[in-house]
Amino acid sequence: MTEPETSVSQATEPLFNPFAPGFTDDPYPHYARVRAVAPVHADPFGYWLLTRYEDVSGLLRAPGL
Repeated sequence: MTEPETSVSQATEPLFNPFAPGFTDDPYPHYARVRAVAPVHADPFGYWLLTRYEDVSGLLRAPGL
């Protein structure tokens, strides 16, 4: 076969996965990763995850929301 073989879609690990093994044992490294990569994260499942105090405080104080 002369064409290179390709895999069918390789799934990448989601940025935030509360169902990952070990998450409930120690969630803080997971939160630190999200905070470092995307402090305001729009998850593909349709929710937003805010990891910084300033962002959460601003959202809760926003009069139009």
